[in-house]
Amino acid sequence: MKRMTLCILLGILPGVVTLVAQEAGEDAGDYLSYHLFVHVLAQDREAASVALSEWSDENGGYFTQRSADNVVLRLPGERLSSMRAFLEAGSALILRYEPSTVNLRRELSEARAAVSSRQESLDRILTLMGGADIGATLAFERELRSINQEIEYYRGQERRIVNDIRYAHVHVALTSEQSSIPDYLPSGFPWINDVDIYRFLEDRS
Repeated sequence: MKRMTLCILLGILPGVVTLVAQEAGEDAGDYLSYHLFVHVLAQDREAASVALSEWSDENGGYFTQRSADNVVLRLPGERLSSMRAFLEAGSALILRYEPSTVNLRRELSEARAAVSSRQESLDRILTLMGGADIGATLAFERELRSINQEIEYYRGQERRIVNDIRYAHVHVALTSEQSSIPDYLPSGFPWINDVDIYRFLEDRS
């Protein structure tokens, strides 16, 4: 009975005995996440948005948001340097080009340490279950489920961090004309909009 219960528990907790393999890129010691903000002046914003998305796909990336105003891309880090050349080769004018980096080594280490510590706890519980009665087995089952949920959470964090290292986060803001201040800015108070400024100054003098 105990052996059958243990097999069932192992069946409903897939993959809990094996840690996530370390992702490619860690061996190279590269833990940097690249970010890029670009403000682009384009004659046809919609066409520029589509062109950026297609170029990203052709270069191993993908888009997460696309509109006539903004394009958000995930692009392999090694292709980031060629993006400026692509923009300059088109009809777009780069108004701002702001790259930045974040070192995610600590976050990745913490996520993997969290998985490892919970894996050790899970292994200890599985060992104790060999001599447990039915009541204890049910308690162990609840604990196993809780630990498994935590492991899956931190594995998800690890995958997110690794993805942030592999793919640069690129935000392209599109505009069709230079920003300008309107000649007339109406007031939020209607009575002010009806006041003749010259008559107002004469009354004040």
